Order: sequence, then C-alpha cells, then structure tokens
Amino acid sequence: MEKQIIEILNLEILEPGTFISNTIMAAACFVFFSNLKKVSVTKFDKYLSNYFLYMALSGLTGAFAHSFYLYTGKFLHVITWIITGIAIYYIEYGLSPNLKQKDRFLNFAKIQLVLFIILVTFFQDFIVTKFNITLG
Repeated sequence: MEKQIIEILNLEILEPGTFISNTIMAAACFVFFSNLKKVSVTKFDKYLSNYFLYMALSGLTGAFAHSFYLYTGKFLHVITWIITGIAIYYIEYGLSPNLKQKDRFLNFAKIQLVLFIILVTFFQDFIVTKFNITLG
C-alpha cells in the first residue's frame, strides 16, 4: 500500500493528510472538553468532558504516530490506542447514570479497560482498539 510522504528538514513525514485531520479532530475535542468542563455539575458530567480531553490527546498522538511512523514504529500507535481506551472508559462512566445496573456496568468498564490495555500491548494491532470501541 502506497503512502504519501513529504520531506521537511530531512525528515520523511508520512500521511500529511492524516496529520491534518487528526489535529483538527483533536482541536475540536479540546474545545468540547473546555466547554463541557465549564458547565459540568456532576461527577458524571466531568467524566463526559474527560472523554473529549482524552480523545484530543489521542488525536494529537495519533497525528504524530502516523507522521513519524518511520522513526517511532508502532510505539506511538500503541500509546494512542491506550489513550483511546481510556477515553472509552470515561464515556462509559459518564453515561452510566442512565443504566439500571450501574454498579455492574462500572465494574465491567474497569475490567474492560484493564483487558484492553493488556491485549493492545500484547497484540499491538488496531483491531483490538476497534473491538474495544465497539464494545464500549
């Protein structure tokens, strides 16, 4: 599969379009985070705002993970995926007051996060993240 490469200061930067789109998504998520943080009343509102904070961090690290893959390998991708898993954890916590069996669900969310981090670290494949997002 061919990838776009640009060269800046003798650095080969992969997928500049992905860098731009991830950075835009990260900026939007950070705006959502800061706006939600201002109006947060309950701890569950804070969990929802933290979701956007971690998605912003994930977008930023993902932008650099794609662009500098030739230099960092999968390391930054794995970090990005773990941050995304933490974001999923926060959205689950933020939406939990709407559930009848909230305590069981929150225990499930904790176990899901731990298993996700173990699996994504072991397999180092985006399919684990896709599964975690779907499950979340």
